[in-house]
Amino acid sequence: MWPWVNVELLERERRDDTLVRGSSCLDVIDSHPEWLGSPFIVEAEYLRDTNETAWRWEYLGEIAGTGGAVFNNVHDARLSDSRIRDFERVLNGVDWGWFPDP
Repeated sequence: MWPWVNVELLERERRDDTLVRGSSCLDVIDSHPEWLGSPFIVEAEYLRDTNETAWRWEYLGEIAGTGGAVFNNVHDARLSDSRIRDFERVLNGVDWGWFPDP
């Protein structure tokens, strides 16, 4: 499920009778930083340094996914029985949802 604004953008881009014009804070940040204010710019730069995907979505308006993934490092792979037998540490238990997970 995508945020409604992403769905709206994709639907509008497909229409022949609609002009879609994108803009972002980068369009004015150099020429008129006073329009945005120092706190806005500091917060945007902090997010860019800590979570570029979120920064691209929030400040550039790019479609960057739903943000609903619990883990971003999961890869789909088939494991053979022999590979499973070679596991050194097999632990069974309950995932209590501790954060942050590796």
